[in-house]
Amino acid sequence: MEMMTIIVLWILLSIIALIVILLHFSVSAFIKFDENGFVIKVKYMFFTLYPRKPKKPKKIKEKSRRRKEKIANDDEFSDSLDYDFEEFKQELSYENVVDNADNEDVNTDSVDEHEEQEEIAEEKQTESPPAKHHKKKDKKKKEKPPREKKESKLASFKEKYYKYKPYFPMGWKYFKKLLKAIRITGVKINLDVGREDAHEAAIYYGAVEGIVFNTLGQLSNMFTVKIKRADVNCVFTKNIIDGSAECYVRVRPSTIIAIAVCVGVNFLVIYLKQRRANKKKQINENINTGGKTNER
Repeated sequence: MEMMTIIVLWILLSIIALIVILLHFSVSAFIKFDENGFVIKVKYMFFTLYPRKPKKPKKIKEKSRRRKEKIANDDEFSDSLDYDFEEFKQELSYENVVDNADNEDVNTDSVDEHEEQEEIAEEKQTESPPAKHHKKKDKKKKEKPPREKKESKLASFKEKYYKYKPYFPMGWKYFKKLLKAIRITGVKINLDVGREDAHEAAIYYGAVEGIVFNTLGQLSNMFTVKIKRADVNCVFTKNIIDGSAECYVRVRPSTIIAIAVCVGVNFLVIYLKQRRANKKKQINENINTGGKTNER
């Protein structure tokens, strides 16, 4: 029995180690933008997650062909039955027409009675209009003023804000860590910018170059960025803005899971602290209220 338990433990440890190793391999996405369009390819190890290969059309089996042949043969036999069924339909439709003609006479009498009842109801409504005005006034009195509604909404919003306020700094901290875990590597940018006038071309080139390198700087502050090449070329003979850009975006599933676990633990700690503080407040309030009543 001891040997069996040891073997089972070794098997479980080997499975856990294999899962950890597999999670340590990063999911990579290749992104490219050029004249041909926008391309995205997502891979994990040797497997392509996106785009998936189109499925092959399923071949028609022999059984389905035989069924179709049987259905075609049965249709020839059913032609005579359809003819008899149509004659039966015509007879039924003639009987329904006769019945509807009899029912129309009965419905005319009911319509006249309904019109008389509507006229009597309209006369009663014209005789007693002031009762409605009293109902409207009562409804206006029952409705709450808009200020009280706004104050109640603000109070509920403040309660929710103070309840979730301790979670914000911790959440922002781990959100930044998650962004840093995303690695953007192999960045290649090649842009051609130009105008026919040399002065305009120089101004346009400077503006585009500033935008490109400022965005790269902001991305490097947020993510882990490795730039391989970034070129902005000035063309003095054409009105043009064209180029290509490509990069790899990589993320390790193990880092994402670790960050998620840390966030969950810290959220739980904050929740338990708030719960203890609320219990202490309630106990102190109960003690104070009990002391006041005894003094009286």
